[in-house]
Amino acid sequence: MKVHFHTGQDIIFFDKPAGLPTHAPDPGRPGLVEILEARLGRKLWVVHRLDKTTTGAIAFATTAARAEELRQDFEQHRVRKTYWFVTDRVSTEDTLERESWIEKQGNAFVSSDRAQANSKTLFKRIKRSPFFELWEAKPLSGKPHQVRLHAADLGLNILGDTLYGGSSFPHLCLHALTLEIPGEAPWTCPAPRFFERLGIARDLELVRILASVDRRERVFRLLKKPDETLRLIHTEIPDYRLDLLGPVLWCHWYREQPPTELDLERWDFVRSILSRPLVIQKRDDRGKDPNSQKQWILGEAPELWSALEDGRRAEFRQGQGLSAGLFLDQRLNRDAIQSLASGQTVLNLFAYTGLFSVAAALGGASKVTTVDLSKNFLQWSQKNFEINPGAGAVDTEWSAADSFVFLKGAIKRERKWDVIICDPPSFSRVDKKVFRLKEDLEELVQLCLDCLAPHGTLLFSCNIESLETDEILARLKRCAPKARVDIGEQDLDFELPGEETALKSFWITRN
Repeated sequence: MKVHFHTGQDIIFFDKPAGLPTHAPDPGRPGLVEILEARLGRKLWVVHRLDKTTTGAIAFATTAARAEELRQDFEQHRVRKTYWFVTDRVSTEDTLERESWIEKQGNAFVSSDRAQANSKTLFKRIKRSPFFELWEAKPLSGKPHQVRLHAADLGLNILGDTLYGGSSFPHLCLHALTLEIPGEAPWTCPAPRFFERLGIARDLELVRILASVDRRERVFRLLKKPDETLRLIHTEIPDYRLDLLGPVLWCHWYREQPPTELDLERWDFVRSILSRPLVIQKRDDRGKDPNSQKQWILGEAPELWSALEDGRRAEFRQGQGLSAGLFLDQRLNRDAIQSLASGQTVLNLFAYTGLFSVAAALGGASKVTTVDLSKNFLQWSQKNFEINPGAGAVDTEWSAADSFVFLKGAIKRERKWDVIICDPPSFSRVDKKVFRLKEDLEELVQLCLDCLAPHGTLLFSCNIESLETDEILARLKRCAPKARVDIGEQDLDFELPGEETALKSFWITRN
C-alpha cells in the first residue's frame, strides 16, 4: 500500500502518526525515516524530529546539500512551526508566552529560570469546553520537548503528558499542525478529530477508536477514496478489529458479551464520522447460544459490494461467515505473489475467496490451481476472477477438495508447482479427521515441499496464537534444512515494525 507524502524542493513532507519515533531507537525497531527510506527506495536525511507520541507535520531532506540548507534554516530559526494541544487545566488568559533555559539533566529535559533564556514559546487559546481547552503553541526556538515543558510551566500541562505533569490519557494530545520552511508552501496536517470536538475526549473508548483510525489515515489517506481497503483498528484494541472495505466498515467483535446500547451509540458515531455504514460481526463463542444475535448493522449496508486491494478487486458479502470475503493482513504477501508469478505455475491451498489466485493471475502466472474444500468459496473465487479482467487470460484449475487429500494425490501423480501458497486454519474438522496446526505443521509443510519444483517458492502463513514466530521458524528450518527461509513483513496498518505480528508469514525458497 502506498504511503501518502508531499514533495518539495529536494524535500519530502509527511504526516507522522503516533507510535513511530522519527528514527530507529535500536537496530531491531526502525523509525519513520527508515520505514520511508525502504518504501521510497532512497536515502533520506533527518533535519528535525517529532517525539514518538506526537502527530503531524514533519519533513526529510532527499539530498545532503538540501539537508545542510535545512539545518541552517532550523538553527537560525527561519522555520516556523505551529502546534495544537489539548489540556484539562483552566486558564484565565487567552494568550501567554514563556521564556526559559532548557537543558538535559541526566535522562530528562528541564526548564528553569536560573540562566539566560535559550527558548521561547507563544501560546494562544483556540477554544474551550466545560472540561478541556485547545491551545496553539508557536515555538520561536527549537529545544527538545520545548512546547511540553513550557505548557507545563504555565499550568497548561498537556493531556496525556504524564512525564511533565499532565493528566493520564490514552494518548499524548500534542499535534504538529503546520511546518513553514523558507521557499516551500506551508505543510499543514489535520489535527486529531477530537481536537475539533473536545467533548469526545470524555469518552476514552471512543478516543482509542478514533486514535487508531487517525494513525492509519495519516499514513495512507484512504478514507476519502470510496473503493479502497485498509485495517483501521488492529491488536492495539484487543476487543475488536475494524476494516475499511471500500464503501462499508466491518467490525470484528471479540468481546464475550454482545455490544451494549452505549457501544452501538458509540459505533454509530464512528460510522457517521467516517461516512459509511458499519457491520458489527460477533465472533463465534463455542458452547454459547447458537440462536443469539451475531450481527448488527448501523446505516444502510449493501448485501454485496466490491472494493480494491492494491489494484486487485474483491467481492464482499454479508451473511457468508465471520469475514466479509478478504483477510487484509495478507496484502503484502499477495503483492509479493503478484510480483514473482510471471511465467510460473501457482498452487493456492486453503484458498478461501481466491485473492492469492487473482494476484498470481494478474502477475502473469502460466497456470493457477485453486484448492478449497468449500464449493461456495471456489465459486466466490471464480467471481473474483471475473471482476478482475486482467486475470481472465490465465489457465486455471479449480478443485473442491481437502488440501491434504489434494497434496497426497498430487504427489502420487508427480505434479509440481513453481509457487505454492499455504495459509491453513489453526484448527479444522473434515469428516472424522481433525487438523491441529500446532501438531500437524510438519506433515503439512512436508507435503507442500514434496509438490514444490526445484528452485520453487513456498509461502506458508498462519494466525495461530499459541506459537511464536521464532518457534515456527525453527520448525520450518528443520523441514527444509537446505532452503532459504525468510520471515514476511506486515504493512503499516497492522503491527508497527519490530512488533510481534498476529499473522506469521514465511517464504521458503529452494536453492
